[in-house]
Amino acid sequence: MPSARDTAALLMYDAPTMIDVDQHQLIDAIRALPDDPRYARAAIFDADHTLWSADLGDDAFRLALRERMFREEAGPGLRRILERIRESPTGDVHEDAALIHARYMEGAASEQDIIEAELICYAGWSIDALRELARRLLREGLKSSYHEETEPIVRALEAEGYRIHVVSGSPHWLVQEAVESLGVHADHAVGARVRVEGGVLTDKLEAPVTFWEGKVEAFRLWLGAQNPKVVFGDSDGDLAMLLSAQLAVAVNPRPGLKAALEDRRNGVWYHFMPQRTLAGRVIVAHDTDRIIL
Repeated sequence: MPSARDTAALLMYDAPTMIDVDQHQLIDAIRALPDDPRYARAAIFDADHTLWSADLGDDAFRLALRERMFREEAGPGLRRILERIRESPTGDVHEDAALIHARYMEGAASEQDIIEAELICYAGWSIDALRELARRLLREGLKSSYHEETEPIVRALEAEGYRIHVVSGSPHWLVQEAVESLGVHADHAVGARVRVEGGVLTDKLEAPVTFWEGKVEAFRLWLGAQNPKVVFGDSDGDLAMLLSAQLAVAVNPRPGLKAALEDRRNGVWYHFMPQRTLAGRVIVAHDTDRIIL
């Protein structure tokens, strides 16, 4: 591991350089970042498989599907996705939702399709009902999937004067509830959103959709024209954010993200492998680019 001074020097070069770091080395390297007016003193985190070893949107979707919690208002939006992937709607919102998920797992539906499906399935719900679903997931085990290193890193960055923000492809109101359990203010988190009419979620997507370039559009809501000093992410859906940062941190990165950073990232980037979840589960390296496992 290079010293903080060596790391600062590496940042001045254009050749891609991957550095493996543990939690303490990572914090030291961030402290060594030189000031640059192009970058805001902000750290942007992806959520799923970056802050925790779980997919919040998928866990919520599976629970709601299993307990048949979706409403008929989700039908038109789910039918649009099925028609897009050349599947026939079944006429039942739960069967339609399950079919989209199955086709995604088979590779016949895209990341965009599953992100959209796992959001518009809540059409007809109130925001409070969706937040309560997140609280239930936290009670039933989501909190134990947080990485042991997550909270210490967040607290260390806050102590260095960093603003902490989270940009996730999971549904907005689920993400806001989950990050509050980390001490991150809900207003500092954004996820995929739909239009809300009369306090009820619709099936109409709101821009930006928080994946790929949409994640950069999302953090502009906070940072304006500046880029963040530090970005944490795990998949190619985070690539645009990672490329924008003064320092990119790939957290247990998927193969496609590692390859993309080697190909497109100028200068140093960090490879950070969390060791365990709060429940003590050992975290293994990802061997797939699929965002939902």
